[in-house]
Amino acid sequence: MRTIEVVAAIIRKGDKIFATQRGYGDWKDYWEYPGGKVEMGETPEEALVREIREELDAEIRIDKFLTTIDWDYPQFHLTMHCYICSLQSEALHLNEHEAARWLGADELHSVNWLPADDQLIPIIEKEIKPSIQDLSRVRAFIDSHEWHFAKTMPEIPHWYCLLKDKGDVDEFRWFAAYIREHSVPGQFYGKTYHYFYLDGYKYWWMDAAVEECDLINRDKVEQ
Repeated sequence: MRTIEVVAAIIRKGDKIFATQRGYGDWKDYWEYPGGKVEMGETPEEALVREIREELDAEIRIDKFLTTIDWDYPQFHLTMHCYICSLQSEALHLNEHEAARWLGADELHSVNWLPADDQLIPIIEKEIKPSIQDLSRVRAFIDSHEWHFAKTMPEIPHWYCLLKDKGDVDEFRWFAAYIREHSVPGQFYGKTYHYFYLDGYKYWWMDAAVEECDLINRDKVEQ
């Protein structure tokens, strides 16, 4: 049986994953993660960036390797390398698929996946669904730290938390890493920042190495 090596982009936006519906072939109307074949001379990462450009007219950032799925279809064996990715911009265009959806962890079972892609669901659920223990630790950090009100932003109630206030470097950097891990990337005056929402607030910090983060922002938002 011949082997086909492919790559798949698990494109994440906060707690949602981008899914596409095939519009052609034997598996028409089944859902999949966008991606495609690795061509000769390409690395899997290079193939993934190229495939997403071709399929979605989009630029992605490959955040990390997730897993490799091996699956036997009737005519071939599939080896699929899967990566967590984020969009570099919001622009998307379906060049090959007939439909697409953003799916939360509780919606992943709502579509009819290709068999190989279906194997990813438990892994993705664990990836995008924050654990109760993590949320408890996040709320404990928020409650135990001082948040300074920034009077310079009256149109948006805004606070900030400084590493130097308490000096608990490990916990501060853990919270910064948690924001990045569960974040949506955005742009602020041409710079990338990472943010996530919790309990009516937006928590964010400007793009840098986690070990360099010394200020975390909080905005009151309407959700």
